[in-house]
Amino acid sequence: MAIRVQMSEKATVPATIRLIRLLVKLLVLSLALPELRLGTSGFFYPKPTIIGQAATGAPFFIEVIVIAIVMLFLLAFMIQVVRIEMRWYHGITLLLIAFAFLGLAIPEIQVIPTSGSTFGYVRITFETLGLFFAIVSIPWRRKDLLDITRLFIFVGVFHAALIFISFLIPYESVPDFFNIIESTPFRYSGIFVQASRAAVLLVVSLAILLQQVLSLSSLSVVAFVRAGFFSLIVVIGILLAQTRASYVAIAGVIFLFFLENRQRRLSTVLLVVSASAALVLVLSMFGVLEIGLSRLGESGSATESGELLDEIGDSRGFIWEVAFQAMIDYPFGLGYGTLDWYATDLVLPHAHNMYLQTGVQSGALSMILLIYLHLRGLLWSKRKLTNGADPEFDTAVNGLRLGVVAFIIAGQFEPFLVTNTGHWFWALFGILMAPVEMAPAESPEPPPETRLLQPAALKR
Repeated sequence: MAIRVQMSEKATVPATIRLIRLLVKLLVLSLALPELRLGTSGFFYPKPTIIGQAATGAPFFIEVIVIAIVMLFLLAFMIQVVRIEMRWYHGITLLLIAFAFLGLAIPEIQVIPTSGSTFGYVRITFETLGLFFAIVSIPWRRKDLLDITRLFIFVGVFHAALIFISFLIPYESVPDFFNIIESTPFRYSGIFVQASRAAVLLVVSLAILLQQVLSLSSLSVVAFVRAGFFSLIVVIGILLAQTRASYVAIAGVIFLFFLENRQRRLSTVLLVVSASAALVLVLSMFGVLEIGLSRLGESGSATESGELLDEIGDSRGFIWEVAFQAMIDYPFGLGYGTLDWYATDLVLPHAHNMYLQTGVQSGALSMILLIYLHLRGLLWSKRKLTNGADPEFDTAVNGLRLGVVAFIIAGQFEPFLVTNTGHWFWALFGILMAPVEMAPAESPEPPPETRLLQPAALKR
């Protein structure tokens, strides 16, 4: 089944589809906004106000914007009468939504979660799955795909620049202007509360840029230099953010690119180098190796610099083991925000892994379906490639594919799909998998041997 849609010149696009396209672009761009707190406890999502509960905490400014955009998006999709040709990914998404509803019926928690963070997990889960379902159900233009690719790059470069600015400001003044984790003075997050959230946006942008830098034959000299300059800015931001997950994600993306292009221009030596770099970074995640800018000095003790293995509870491996055991004990899920309840005296707010987090919330089958959707989607997206007929389009599609891979690798260490970065991922993944309509002027010319020859009589 091909997923490319050829629209006739007289085909009309409903206004609501144009609105959906615009809202998705605004949604991607919204992550360039600052996380300004709209209250005294901005980290937590507000509690539901129904059944007499008082709202506590306040969402960030970016959360208010995202909620508004997503609600308008879903409303436009519901108003639009779209004849959806159901495909495999629609069925999986509906099953994931159904399993997510099961998470609300688990007896260990209330049907309406009262915890602010728990309510946020629930809201983002349903928002993003609905968002993805709608994005892959409408045709997108070639121009839209290229525009969104540029927006992803812009957001990454913007955050990288802010992280660099926060690094230049004296540490004592930084928390007043930027959301810096005070216990790690040399780990900068720019306008994000958590460095890991900023870093995942940076690494996705870098993955898209690397496709442009490494695919020399498909870019002009000006485009190549521009992509290289932006890549340098993002790399500096990633180094300052100091999340080892982002380092591993970059190594994985480079390794995948080399692997897919090994027969054309890249040698086995580069594969070995990138694999070695990935191994070094993975070992550093578990404290076997010590790397990172925080080891270079300035003020602050070793504890402030962030040792991974001071206590067993700080070890990602230990947290994953607890989460995996929770799935074994509760194969249909524990519900939202219940890992603390399962771990009793340990403080484990989440599984530090976006797949394990899904399994703990909605069950092991939900986790398996999510992994299957992501892996098969990456293969499915190859159908969009024009095999060199449209180099700019192919570079954008391959860049988005590398961006998804980068997010998935970084997501092995944080539950990004239940944070405000989840909208970014599902927009990225949805655009990658959605059907694309190529206008007649944008359609690549067929090779000469496939053109139909007209009889001389018809030409006259």
